[in-house]
Amino acid sequence: MVVAPAEIARVLAPTKQALDMSTSTNDQAAAAIYLEGVDWERLTSELRAASATLMTAMVDRLAEVLPHGSVFTRPTDRIFVWAPLADG
Repeated sequence: MVVAPAEIARVLAPTKQALDMSTSTNDQAAAAIYLEGVDWERLTSELRAASATLMTAMVDRLAEVLPHGSVFTRPTDRIFVWAPLADG
């Protein structure tokens, strides 16, 4: 918090937002406490499984929806598909 004339406070506002990522210190502290208690291995495993299901469904349909002659990668451990399209 800054107590300053309005013109100085306006100049300082972007710096304050950059420093606290536009959230209050209390919100950041609450998030830090929550995140310390998260089982990241389990959570990321569950998220990967859910993402893999959606990715598989999408990749399985790509050949049907891309223009004839297009190719695409089948991701193994990443979340991106590279799909250069055929000419035209």
